[in-house]
Amino acid sequence: MNSKDHPGQNRTLDESYSNTKASVLPSERRELRKKQLEIIAKVSKSITGTLDLNRLLKRITSLVHKEFGYPFVHIFLVHYVPQTIEFAFGSGARAKDYKNIKVSFDIQSPIGLIPLAVRTRQTQLSNDVSNDPQYLLYKPEDAVTNSELVVPLVYGDQILGVLDVQSDKINAFDTEDIEVLETLSAHIAIAINNANMYRSEVWRRRGAESLRDIALLLAENIKLDDLYQTVFKKMQKLLPSTIASIWLYEPVEEDESPSILKLVSSRTSQKNIKKPRDIMIDIADVWFKEVLEKDNAIIRLTGDPSDPFYQRGYLIEKFSAIAAPLSTGGKQLGVLLLHENSFGRYGNEARNITASFAGYTAVAIENSRLSAESVDQAWVSTILLQVALATQTLTTIPDLIETIGQLTIALIDGRLGGILMPQPVGSGYFMPALYGKVNQQQADTISAEVFNEDVFTEIKFDEIERAVPASDFTEKFRKLFKLRDNDVVLLFPLVAHNQTMGILMHVTKSELHHTDPERLLGKQRFTLLRGIAQQTAINLQNINLVHERQEESYISNVLLQLSNYFVTSGSLSRALELLCESLYTLIGAEDVLILERNEDGSYFVRSLRSVHLSKTEENQFLGKKFPREIFDPLKKEGDGIKLFVKPHAWYKQLGLANTKVNQSKANELETLIAPLTVPAEDYGLFLVTLRDLKVRDHRKTLLVEIADQIASAVQNNHLHYVQNLQTLIEREFQLARQIQKTFLPEKLPDIPGYDIAVQWQTARDVGGDFYDAFEVKPGYTGLIIADVSDKGLPASLYMTVSRTLIRAIALEDISPAQTLERVNHLLQLDSSQGFFVTVFYGVLEQATGKMEYCIAGHNPPYFLNFAKKKVTQFPRGGIALGAMDPIHLRNELIQFEPGDACALFTDGITETFNPHGMPFGNQRFERSLAKAFNATAQELLDIVERDVEAFRDGAPTADDTTFLVIKRLNE
Repeated sequence: MNSKDHPGQNRTLDESYSNTKASVLPSERRELRKKQLEIIAKVSKSITGTLDLNRLLKRITSLVHKEFGYPFVHIFLVHYVPQTIEFAFGSGARAKDYKNIKVSFDIQSPIGLIPLAVRTRQTQLSNDVSNDPQYLLYKPEDAVTNSELVVPLVYGDQILGVLDVQSDKINAFDTEDIEVLETLSAHIAIAINNANMYRSEVWRRRGAESLRDIALLLAENIKLDDLYQTVFKKMQKLLPSTIASIWLYEPVEEDESPSILKLVSSRTSQKNIKKPRDIMIDIADVWFKEVLEKDNAIIRLTGDPSDPFYQRGYLIEKFSAIAAPLSTGGKQLGVLLLHENSFGRYGNEARNITASFAGYTAVAIENSRLSAESVDQAWVSTILLQVALATQTLTTIPDLIETIGQLTIALIDGRLGGILMPQPVGSGYFMPALYGKVNQQQADTISAEVFNEDVFTEIKFDEIERAVPASDFTEKFRKLFKLRDNDVVLLFPLVAHNQTMGILMHVTKSELHHTDPERLLGKQRFTLLRGIAQQTAINLQNINLVHERQEESYISNVLLQLSNYFVTSGSLSRALELLCESLYTLIGAEDVLILERNEDGSYFVRSLRSVHLSKTEENQFLGKKFPREIFDPLKKEGDGIKLFVKPHAWYKQLGLANTKVNQSKANELETLIAPLTVPAEDYGLFLVTLRDLKVRDHRKTLLVEIADQIASAVQNNHLHYVQNLQTLIEREFQLARQIQKTFLPEKLPDIPGYDIAVQWQTARDVGGDFYDAFEVKPGYTGLIIADVSDKGLPASLYMTVSRTLIRAIALEDISPAQTLERVNHLLQLDSSQGFFVTVFYGVLEQATGKMEYCIAGHNPPYFLNFAKKKVTQFPRGGIALGAMDPIHLRNELIQFEPGDACALFTDGITETFNPHGMPFGNQRFERSLAKAFNATAQELLDIVERDVEAFRDGAPTADDTTFLVIKRLNE
């Protein structure tokens, strides 16, 4: 039994459902369904407010265990860096053992229901694990598991883990279990995601507090080695590390590039590990050379042994490591390393926090060097530190710009400036706020504009500071900022963690035009402005992260509320109606329209709500059809676009708007159109009209997410219909197969002095091959093998007709050739379907071993001569039955001596193909038969079957297969 979405061996989902629920009355089933939904709501409500991950997982497993009565309930969580899924929490007798032995799986493991559920993101069910090759035995090995249901926990496009339910009973789960747990899993995934976000935020806050402490130490001008040890202590409280170390470049001549790193400080977290000292390495000989080449922190994921601590025996073979460059102001000083004696311990968050510590440490190192070189440079560093302290608590971009502006004008001089940020959608930059000598009207006008100056794009790609004369900008730009002829615009890229956040723009007056910023400002002021830009980038990134978290939280809450409609409403139509109704309150929508796509490409109104229409008017529009040509222009704009923004006139062309709406107010509306798509499927369009839509409006992101929810719900509704239809078709095929099998001998006859065996297998549920063995008259046995020209249900019906005619005429005691000629005539009476059938028919005289036979287009059988140990093929026969009328066939004769055998077969054997497209063929078949001179009839079948399966090597079967062997026994 393979593991897939079914309730167990030899049982379909509907059979399981009918067997377990047949005795439940409709009213009782409604009550049962109501109770299940109440339990789901209860569990969801109970876990919604829990942000501590451990408490959350304990509560989830406990509630599912208690409320649904499942014996063993576990949650496994995905760990992306090591690509494993690990036991997190559970309820039931074996949860404690799972935790103690740390049960985990490789996500790419070829067996195991849990890894399979993670890879496919689909529910996996095995209702009899003892017969399931996909099932992977857990420890402890004495724990009895007979059924297992694994439901993936998916949030958005990310799989967080699985809900694993086990039972010691066979066939413990049915479709209602799947439906209930899949519904519940959506709520569980949201709760786990929220807990993960909260934990990450707490972790980041601790990191920010540690970084703040480091920044304060910089102001106290402490010794570098003391600073190093403080940095190590702070980092090891946040991140697991066996060894933390700092390596600096050895000094070289001014025109040379440094290549030798020296260990200047280290700290171990274990007393039994000796502190490394006095190590020097060539950067070309270690795995983290990429860090300095790309000036970016990296995580060691491979088994590269070129590590200075591993080579000196400080680390085990499977260790984890992070390397972050110590760089500041474009100058590389060395590298900060973290090592941990276990595999896969670091992820992206750990890399980012290490990079932040490395950045502060690099500043401290450079500050120390600068202090030794120049008192003025020390003053610059102090100022930049004060800038960092002054801006680190700011939470909005206007506050950040105001503070940065005051400091910049005081330190650098100048007139005005601001931050240019890239558009979230499309090209160009916008300026959310300004500082300096600007009035409110000018600030509002500038904030509403989008700038497409070429120099902004250049800075985005090369990240190089520029001093641009006012005359190089467009007239519109000069007019908006009131630039004078002697103004120079300083543009500094805002780069944090290798990401360009925007551009710091500062307008100053200078007689120097077309020169670099350092020459224009002087080294000291240039260094200050560069430092201000770097600190601004860090603060801007932090502010964006806070806003993103707030927006994600809002969107998650709205999506959770809307997703409940699809769970509790009972039908897709009702769910869409409730969703449209809710968008009035949630986002201030005035019109909400869902258009579903027909197979011919046209669209119809599936759901509609409008503040401008009465309920009666809305109902009149339901089902209204629109030709595809209306929406073709959207397709031409781009298939990958998630959201189109159109004027309200676009919506009015659909004829769904109330003509009495005030025209001036209608012009304030905009129409947002989100395609309802999933991969490779287009289900329709989701349209919403909004007032006061901003360029950067979080409602746009929300509508795209809602569109994805609607598309998934429509797809699920379609799939449910298709599954029901498929179930009916499968039942019909099962019935057809049962009927077909009744036309084949239930048991082969006992023939005195002979051994007979048969193998029959269809390529589909039903097929066109058939065989027969029956008494023609006392002492004479008829043997038939035949193959209809097609496969599937039509061939099976033609097979039953052919088999019935052959047996009926054969009993008239006429020769094989006469029998088949008469059958051909009868088949030709209705030849409109174009079928034909190839037949071998032989009559064996038991006493003498003589067999008179006739071949009508069929594969000639093989004869195994026992005395000569030779395999030969019968001569070819005449034309197949049903092709034309009349036909003339001839009789042939063969003599069976003791030990001789005859192999009758259809071309499903010789035309079996391997994965490379090569057929098994007659020669391989003859070699297989040659192995079986001393075998029984059944053993001969088994020998050939093994050879064919080995040759096929897993390739799918393409044709029906029938193989009948009759052998004369040795006297």
